[in-house]
Amino acid sequence: VAQKENDLVRLRDVAEVTVGAADERSVARYNGEPAVGLGIVKQSKASTVDVAAVVRASLPELTKLLPAGMKLDVAYDSSTFINDSIDEVAQTLAIALCLVVLVVLAFLKSLRATAIPTLAIPISIIGAFAADYFAGFTINILTLLALVLAIGLVVDDAIVVLENVYRHMELGKNKRKAAFDGSNEIGFAVMATTISLVAVFVPLAVLTGSVGRLFNEFGVSLAVAVLISGFVALTLTPMLGSKILKPLHGTGTGWLSRAFDAFFEGLNRNYDRVLRGALRRRGLMLTAAGAAVLASVALFRMLPSELVPIEDRGYAFGVVIAPEGATLDYTDKYMQEVEKRLLPLPERHALFTAIGLGFGGPGSVTNGFLFLQFKPRGERHKSQQQIVQELFPHRPASRHHSAPALLTMFFRPTAMTNSIKPRA
Repeated sequence: VAQKENDLVRLRDVAEVTVGAADERSVARYNGEPAVGLGIVKQSKASTVDVAAVVRASLPELTKLLPAGMKLDVAYDSSTFINDSIDEVAQTLAIALCLVVLVVLAFLKSLRATAIPTLAIPISIIGAFAADYFAGFTINILTLLALVLAIGLVVDDAIVVLENVYRHMELGKNKRKAAFDGSNEIGFAVMATTISLVAVFVPLAVLTGSVGRLFNEFGVSLAVAVLISGFVALTLTPMLGSKILKPLHGTGTGWLSRAFDAFFEGLNRNYDRVLRGALRRRGLMLTAAGAAVLASVALFRMLPSELVPIEDRGYAFGVVIAPEGATLDYTDKYMQEVEKRLLPLPERHALFTAIGLGFGGPGSVTNGFLFLQFKPRGERHKSQQQIVQELFPHRPASRHHSAPALLTMFFRPTAMTNSIKPRA
């Protein structure tokens, strides 16, 4: 047990060692091989991604401590899906930014004019990040989703102000006078639209319960981004317009520019004709609007509802329950039957099974648990839902689909960890 110079402390000195029965209260296997399971549960306020990163960084050192013939592997890591989701939203954020800039450039047809409203995007996003930091929020799927939506919203006010400044320039005013009069003329309208948008998203920050925890950070991030964009539209946009703004449209000489202008001029004429016709038939328009509202209410009631949609998280987990009084060998026998069905799956990346797990106390030999981790989505042709559906279809259990005298349930995790879809 210990050694200090020539003095040895042996196990017999501190304990009574006798030959006894092996521990037959638990069994664990990883990919069909005997294993020892070690679960790491984060604290309630800890970051799943940070905890998983620290654990993975420690694996090389821990592997050196293992006896020969043993290896250390990760059977289940909830941070994988979180990291993949954040990466996808970040890519969407970059794509949205590029698309907004291209659309603004297509209509303004001037790099200088495009740069003015585009500057509202990084300023608003940086401001939202600052608000998230001081509020104690994290960069997660919902805060990034808020920024994706904000990209399309924050340029609206700047474009409106920019167009009005240009209209005053067309009236013969100099740049400084046009910027002052243009922004002053529609300043109240910009403020009204900004406050209206903020009023829509702020209530999300004060919701309670599970929904409130989901959308609190979303509402605050989006409201702050919109609020900053309104400030930018009334300050930075007219200032830059007075310095670098030049004629924005109608000056192109290329065939593409002329075709672009001709298309929207025709669209404007058709809109004018339709609008005049609608104004002449006000009663019909009000009736159609009322019918549309009623149809929307009816469709809303007809559509199925759920808190969060089912998505492919790359894994599934299940529970095996044997009859009361069953032995470990009995439960393990049928757990091995379940493994025989899961191990040959071409979509399987890893399979961890355990019987008799004790979460804070002695486990029961009648209860088994398993994690089935799938390959990355790009390396398999079937989704998580399709795989589970094929394993346990919606029909009465038979000997082919369920082990006899045993209850087997598979769970499809959804977007919330406490929301699961059991398949028995």
